[in-house]
Amino acid sequence: MDENVTEIDLSELYDDIYYMLGQEGQTKVHTIEHASITLRVILGLVYSLIILICGIGNLLLLIVMGRYKKARTTTNLLIANLALSDFVVAVLCIPFDLDYYIINERAWNYGPHMCRLVNYVKMVSLYVSTDALLVIGVDRYMMILHPNRQRMGKKSAILVSIGVWVLSMLIAIPSAKFSKMQPYSNETQFFCGVVWDVHVETASKWYFGSMLVCQFILPVVIMAFCYLAVVWQVFHREPPGVVTEAHRATLQRSKKKTLRLVAMLVMFVLCWAPYYICTAIRDFHDILNNNPMNTNIFYAVEATAMGNSAINTCVYVAFNGNVIQYVTKFLQECFGPPKNNDGTIVTFRSRQATEPTNVTEFPLSNTT
Repeated sequence: MDENVTEIDLSELYDDIYYMLGQEGQTKVHTIEHASITLRVILGLVYSLIILICGIGNLLLLIVMGRYKKARTTTNLLIANLALSDFVVAVLCIPFDLDYYIINERAWNYGPHMCRLVNYVKMVSLYVSTDALLVIGVDRYMMILHPNRQRMGKKSAILVSIGVWVLSMLIAIPSAKFSKMQPYSNETQFFCGVVWDVHVETASKWYFGSMLVCQFILPVVIMAFCYLAVVWQVFHREPPGVVTEAHRATLQRSKKKTLRLVAMLVMFVLCWAPYYICTAIRDFHDILNNNPMNTNIFYAVEATAMGNSAINTCVYVAFNGNVIQYVTKFLQECFGPPKNNDGTIVTFRSRQATEPTNVTEFPLSNTT
């Protein structure tokens, strides 16, 4: 064997987005541990649900936001960041991951450029989701706890959204720079992952450590503080003066919106905490090295983390009455029965050989 080639057994790696390229020469990977059929099926189902739910649900939300001006509230504009990032992942990343992890079991067939792009987009989406949730939480906190202060307007929300995307794309650059294809199984198959050169090992640990702190721990702590304060204000403080029915209805809507946002935070933590925990263990401890369960652990962590996209879509689309109303309106406009200019439905009765066409008009209701 060539002395300048370092051999790696992929069964020692529980996360395929990171490992070191030896200083002696090119890494050569020979084996890969297969995940259990149960975890492969679960991950395949998660990926399929993401494609369906995130692809269709987020596309509808984005169309509604672009079509109806009244749907462009400040909160919805901020939520649109989540919708766009989840939609991009659903259509650009998940189909490739489904083939890579489930069908071909970590055999990458799409070239080095797509390897870099898929890894990069996934990390950008993660950081956009984190930062968007953080901005939404702070905005909600300011609106409820400091109602006399000027709230973020729509233009400010758009500028903040642009800033979130620019920041996320910048800090995810290392994922694109170090994404590579490495051969294994006698160089007949290729592994796609983020491969750090050994001389930047310290820098890579600093990078992942800073991302752990700045893109998970600190945002979660800040969001938890904001939402605890909001929940206390909304659910435990009695408004002064006489409470009218309109005020009660407004308060009830505020409670529902707060619960939706809290649910998104809780599910974000539950879905992504295992990923960050495994990343921290991988970078700073060797407890999982040479563990035969590494591949199974990765599949479980991947399914949990990626499932957050589908959960987010359900929370801010399926469980949001205002969004549902606009989506219903849009679908009725696209697929509803034909209408006259005065808003009446036109129906056609089948024509007999000796009878002219009969046209009956019914008033259209509840569609505008």
